[in-house]
Amino acid sequence: MSLKVSVKKLMLEKIKARLSNAVDESKLLRKTITEKKGQLESLEEKFIMGEITKELYNKYSIRYNDEIQLLNSELEKSYIKNSNFENAVEKCLEIAQNISSAWLSAGFENKQRLQKLVYPEGIGYNKEEGVVRTSKINSLFSEIAPLAGIVANMKKGKSLQNCLQSLPVTWIGFEPMTLSLEG
Repeated sequence: MSLKVSVKKLMLEKIKARLSNAVDESKLLRKTITEKKGQLESLEEKFIMGEITKELYNKYSIRYNDEIQLLNSELEKSYIKNSNFENAVEKCLEIAQNISSAWLSAGFENKQRLQKLVYPEGIGYNKEEGVVRTSKINSLFSEIAPLAGIVANMKKGKSLQNCLQSLPVTWIGFEPMTLSLEG
């Protein structure tokens, strides 16, 4: 099995695991929205039956509607828009393999699109320190290097469990590293 195929397989497994979590979160959000709507309905009934004042009704209906709106926006953010992950992973690997040549041959607009694809929140530059900073890397691209390392180690005879245990907790990106001389 080629390195690209192995990395693709591992990436798909990671995506499916993350999606499982996203689906669970979506279910929880939907349940909470339903509960809040029930509370709002109960509040409306109490108001209609004269059990609460208009002031209390207004106060709590605004609160419940705000909470429902916030939960709905969270649900929209977590909504999975593209179900064809295999094609997305394949395209990501193609781009990653040829990213240098794609960058060199691209015009200004395509360079911006490529940059936005890899760094969705953009790239910052600190002129005083002369450093480039990124706050987020597209999760598909950020997984390639560590997964390629796992595959390479597996080909050397190491077990998957050993390879996964040797991964660092965080990956070094474009944040500048600093050395401490304390002692």
